[in-house]
Amino acid sequence: MSGNQSTHQLLQRFHDGDPAALGELSNQYSPALIGFATRLLHEPFLAGDIVQDVYIKLWQRKKEFDSREGIKKYLFVSTRNACINQNEKFRVRQGQAAASDADSDPDEAMRKLILSEYLGLIYQIVSAMPEKLQQVFYLSFEEGLSPEEIAQQLQTPRQTIKNRKVEVYKALREGLKHYKLAMPVLLKMLFPH
Repeated sequence: MSGNQSTHQLLQRFHDGDPAALGELSNQYSPALIGFATRLLHEPFLAGDIVQDVYIKLWQRKKEFDSREGIKKYLFVSTRNACINQNEKFRVRQGQAAASDADSDPDEAMRKLILSEYLGLIYQIVSAMPEKLQQVFYLSFEEGLSPEEIAQQLQTPRQTIKNRKVEVYKALREGLKHYKLAMPVLLKMLFPH
């Protein structure tokens, strides 16, 4: 069965209300969505709850989607928006003024918005990578581990980890090729080691 046929069948099952189809989508996108949410939230322990709520809303709107790309975009945009809303609630609970950062420093608010957009794009690219490359990305970016530490944790030769980092880097460069000005800064931020 070709990839297009399996994607079409998955979408059809999703439209028809098959919970297993939602499970397949969740298995594919949840790690990237949780990582994305964790990076955006003032309270990162809420990332799993936010992503779960996004999947509930996706399920309620399942008939509206006609492509896997549409589903993926919905998941990342909804997660980003839910994180922004959660951060606003956090500020209010902390006794801070309900005014957003945009009211006090428009440049900082714009920087954060742009960064969240790029992070969403990066996590979308990573979610399409093979699992071994995703592991290296998450351990490097999320955990901040060096190639030596990743090699030790995965019980994999150090050179293999370095090679996988190169593959991740190439995939991100390809996925971000239309954002040439921002790409060097983003990749340096992602891979400080």
